[in-house]
Amino acid sequence: MADNRLRGIKYFTHEVQERFLDQLVESGGNVSKALSGIPITRQMLKKYLKKDAEGKGKFNERYNDAMDMGLAELEDEATRRAKDGVTEDIFYKTKKIGVRRKYSDSLMKFILEGRKREVYGKESKLKLEGGDSPLSVNGELPEAIKEKLAEIQNNDS
Repeated sequence: MADNRLRGIKYFTHEVQERFLDQLVESGGNVSKALSGIPITRQMLKKYLKKDAEGKGKFNERYNDAMDMGLAELEDEATRRAKDGVTEDIFYKTKKIGVRRKYSDSLMKFILEGRKREVYGKESKLKLEGGDSPLSVNGELPEAIKEKLAEIQNNDS
């Protein structure tokens, strides 16, 4: 096996590529896991991807699709865990006394921020220059807001 890995890309046949891409999806986009049992190294994969891109081959496109599908599976699992939770055993003095369902608020927050950043993102920015701002009246900011903005800018200086 090690000898085959050293010989290079000629072992990266269509059949091997398909096996690698299937493993990439199953592993959630984990390239190291996908390469296990495949007769090429990560460095050879990078060279092949570069060569394929230069030659306008289809492997790069299939690789990106497989990576997206693998990541989508991880995202689905993260959503399931955040929404439905996972069960954990409860122990007391090394004896199992029950089971509880644990939910992940932080995982749910992370998913929401990623999918709807404009609503749940850490930084929601509001334009205050006038024009389309919901705070503007006839395209102008009210005087009180202009004064407050000037005060904030002066304090920052």
